[in-house]
Amino acid sequence: MERLIHAIRTTPLIDNHAHPLLIPSATTKYPLLGITTQANEDTLRANPSSLAQIRAINQLADILDCPQTWSDVSGAIAKEKVKPGNVWAKRCLEGIETILLDDGPNADNDAFDYSWHDKLTSSKCKRIVRIETLGAEIVDRNLDLFAISEDRFFASVLEGLQKAINDALSDPDVVAFKSIICDRTGLEISRACLLEEVKLSLLRCIWKQKAEGHTRLNRSNGQLLNSWIIHMTAETIQKSKTTHKKPIQFHTGLSDNDTNFTRSSPSHLQDFIREYPDVPILLLHAGYPWTKEAGYLAAVYSNVYTDIGEVFPGISQDGQEAIIRDLLELCPTEKIVWSTNGHWFPETYLLAKIQSREAFEKILMEYVERKALTIAQAVKFVENVFFNTSNELYDLQLRLRSTESQIVERLTNGVNGARRIKGINDTNDANGVNSFNSFDNINRTNIMDECNGVNGYYESNGIKGISGADASQYPSDLEIFESFMAKHPEIHFLRVQYIDYCSITRLRILPVKRVRNLLYDEKVDVSIGITNSSLTLMPNDHRIDSVSPRGVCRLLHAVLSSIRPGPCYGYASAQAELRNPDNSSLDVCPRTTLRSVLNEAKNHDLEFLVGFEIEVVFMKGTLSKDDSTLNFTPLPGTDSHCWGSSNALTHAITDAVGEIVDTLSNAGIDIEQWHPESATGQFEFVLPACAPLEAADILLQAREIITTVARNHGWRATLHPKPLPNKIGTGAHVHLSIPTPEGEKEETYTHFYAGILKHLRSITAFTYSNPASYDRMSATGGWAGSTWVTWGTQNRETPLRKIDGSHWEVRCLDGLANIYLALAALIGAGVEGVIAKDKMTWLDCDMNPTKLSLADRDDYNIKEMLPCTLEEALVALKIDQGMHKILGEAVVVTYIAMKRGELELLKLMDDERRRNWIIERY
Repeated sequence: MERLIHAIRTTPLIDNHAHPLLIPSATTKYPLLGITTQANEDTLRANPSSLAQIRAINQLADILDCPQTWSDVSGAIAKEKVKPGNVWAKRCLEGIETILLDDGPNADNDAFDYSWHDKLTSSKCKRIVRIETLGAEIVDRNLDLFAISEDRFFASVLEGLQKAINDALSDPDVVAFKSIICDRTGLEISRACLLEEVKLSLLRCIWKQKAEGHTRLNRSNGQLLNSWIIHMTAETIQKSKTTHKKPIQFHTGLSDNDTNFTRSSPSHLQDFIREYPDVPILLLHAGYPWTKEAGYLAAVYSNVYTDIGEVFPGISQDGQEAIIRDLLELCPTEKIVWSTNGHWFPETYLLAKIQSREAFEKILMEYVERKALTIAQAVKFVENVFFNTSNELYDLQLRLRSTESQIVERLTNGVNGARRIKGINDTNDANGVNSFNSFDNINRTNIMDECNGVNGYYESNGIKGISGADASQYPSDLEIFESFMAKHPEIHFLRVQYIDYCSITRLRILPVKRVRNLLYDEKVDVSIGITNSSLTLMPNDHRIDSVSPRGVCRLLHAVLSSIRPGPCYGYASAQAELRNPDNSSLDVCPRTTLRSVLNEAKNHDLEFLVGFEIEVVFMKGTLSKDDSTLNFTPLPGTDSHCWGSSNALTHAITDAVGEIVDTLSNAGIDIEQWHPESATGQFEFVLPACAPLEAADILLQAREIITTVARNHGWRATLHPKPLPNKIGTGAHVHLSIPTPEGEKEETYTHFYAGILKHLRSITAFTYSNPASYDRMSATGGWAGSTWVTWGTQNRETPLRKIDGSHWEVRCLDGLANIYLALAALIGAGVEGVIAKDKMTWLDCDMNPTKLSLADRDDYNIKEMLPCTLEEALVALKIDQGMHKILGEAVVVTYIAMKRGELELLKLMDDERRRNWIIERY
C-alpha cells in the first residue's frame, strides 16, 4: 500500500484546465472569499458557512499555522504574498508539472500572461484558446467596417475567424480550444446552418449591444452564431492533416447563476460528438451535477474525455468522493483527466491539489483493500489521471517518472533522511526522463532533489509542506527500505557498491538485520567506514601512493531509491558514494563528480536522457595445466554465430538469456530488446533511457545481473573490448539527448556536441580507459566509431552519430570505462560548449573517415585523430585545462595517476595473458 500512497502523493500533476493568476494591482478587485464558489458578490457573504469553504479555511490555516478563521487565514495569506520572488505562489503550485491556461476571462488585462506561469511550474505552460473570446476579438477588430458595409463586415469576420483558428492550430503553444457556450445558450449546439442565418444572428447581437451603449461585442447570446463558431472550429480541426488533433474543451455543469442550468448537462452534446468523431472532446468539471452522464459519454465515445476540475475545492469532501465514484461506475480510468480550474488566486491551485490527492487516496485504498484493484492497477490509474492521459491528449511530450524511482537522490545525512525545509521557495529539479526527445517529465519537487548541499538534507522553518501531505510524510530512508522489503521479503543481504577508478565494482555486504538496526535503533543513515584508498586501489589491490591519502571516509547509501533485487536470489543492491568523515562531498568520488556536472547543466536549463547498450561476449573459462591460470575461449557449438542470426540462439543461450531478462525485470530493469551481435557469443541488451545518474546506476546493476547469471551457467560474460582478436570488438554505445525546450533548440544542441568534439581527445582517456580499448578502435571494418574526431548523421563510422534533433549516439565508449567519469566528461564538455557557444566547425560526415583522402577530410574539416594509445589519451587529458576545470583538478590528477599505474601493471603481461586477465575481471 505504501507504493500506492507514494504515487498519489508524489506523481506530478498536469493541470489540463486553469486560468491565470492576477497581477498584484488587480488582487483587490476580486474577492479572495470566492476561491471555492461560483457565487457572485451578492450571495458570497454566506459562503464561509459552506462545507467546502470551512474545509478550505481549515486546510489553509493548518498550512499557514494560524487560527482557523477566515480573517486570520486571509491575513496570513496577505503576509505571504508580499514576500519577494513569488514564493507563496510557487509553493501553492509545487508538484504541478505544467498548466494549460484558458486566458479568455482576461479581457481587462488583470491577469498575467500564460507564459508568465512558467516560473511556477516544472515545464513550460501552454495556452487554451477560448472560442467565444476569439470570435468576439475578431468581431471587435472589424467593427469599423460595420458602418460601411454589413456584407464586407461579415466577410471580413469570416476570413478573420478562419485564419485565427488555423493560426491556433499551428501554434505549438496552443494545445486546445475551449467553449463556454454552456454559459451562453446551453450545450444544445445547433446543427450547421446557412451563412445568411449566421450573419443575421451576428447583426442582431451587434444591434442589440449598440443600443445598450456597448462599443464592443460584450457577450453573444445568439444560439446560431455561437453554435456556428464552434462548428467552424471543430470542422477545421477534423479536416486538419496533422496526426494529432487538438481537443475542444466544453464547460459543463457548474456555472454562474445567469445560466439556464438545465441546459448545462453534457448529454446535450451527443449529436455534436457524433458529428466530429476525430475531434477529441473534453467535458470539464465532471459535468457536475450530471457526472454519470459525463462518465457515460466518455465510456461510449472514443473521442470523449472527462475532467474532474473545479469540484476540488468547490464541492464538499463527501461530494468530491461521490463524483469520483460516479465517474468510475462507467468511465474508463484512462479517460479521466485532472485539473484545478485554478483562477485568479494561487490558493485555488493549492486546495485543488491537496483535496484531490486526499480523495484519490481514500477511494483507491478502499478499492485495493476490497480487491477491486491491485496496487499496480491503482498506481496506473493515478498516473493516468494525474499525468499520462493529459500528456497524450494534448501531445505535450512530457515524461512521467516512475513513482518507484522518483526519490532520485536522497543522500541524507540526518536521521533517516528527515526532510527539513529552509524556506518556502526551495524547489530543485530532478533528472528524471525516460524517452528520447521528450521533456519530461520531470518532477521538480524538493523531495526529489539529488544534489542540494550536503546530501539533500533540509531544514525546517516552521512551514508545513503543501504538496498534499506534511513534509514528514515524504518517504525517509527507513520508509524507502521498508517499502522495498515489503515487496521483496526474500532479501536477506544488501550489497552497497561503488565503482573505482579502474572500473572495478567494489562492495560491502550488510545483512538486512544490520540495515534495520542502523535505521531504527541508531537512527543514522546506512554508512560504512572504509579506507580512503578504496577508490585508488589497483585491480591487484596495490595502492598508488601519490593519490592515496590515508584515513577513513564514509561510504554512504547515497541512493536508496536505486535499491533493486539482485544480482542473485536473496540479495539486493544499492549504489553508493564515498564521502569525507564529516559527510561532506569527496571531490574524487566518480558519482559525485557526475552529480556536480549535472548540477551545472541544470543552471543552464539543460537536462538529459541517457540510454545504454550493453554488449557482452559469453565465453568459457578453462584452467591452464601449466600455470593454473584461466584461459577463455568461445562457447562450444557457436561457430555459426553472426549478427542478428537465429543460429546464435542455441538452447543453452535461450535458457541463459531468458533467465537474464527475467532477473533484470524482477529488478525493475525492463530491457527494450536483445539480439546477437557479430562476434561469436556476443549479444546486446538495450536498456531504456532515463536520467544520467539513474541510467549509470541501472547500467552497473544490469551488468552485475548479466555476469552473475552467466556465472551460474558456467560462463564468463565479459566486457573486454576485443576478447576475440579476429572478431568484431565489444563497445558500450550511449545514446544522449537533451529533452528540455532549451536543449531541443538546434543552436543549443549543436553547441553542446561541438563542445564534446572540442574535448574528445582528452575525453577518450575516460571512454577508452584500457589498452584493450585501442585494440578495438584500431581494428578495421569493425564499426568501432572511427579514429577521427568528427560526426555524421546516421554514420556508425564516426565517434558521434547524429540520430534526430538532440538525440545523438556516442560510439567511442566501451565497457571498461568508469561510466560516471565518462558521462561527466561527455556532458561536462557539452555544457561548456553551450556556455562558450562553441561552433560546430566539423561538417556532417557521410563517409567512413578512415577511408577518406587527406583532401576529402579537409573538405569535412576533419583535422585530428583520436589518441591511438591510452598513454596518448592521458597526455591529451593532462594538457586539456578545460577538462581539468570541468571535472576538477583532483579527479584528473587521480585518474591519470591510476591509469599510468594500471599501464605499468599490464605491461608486465604478454598479449594472451593480458587478454585473459582482463576477461576474468571485466
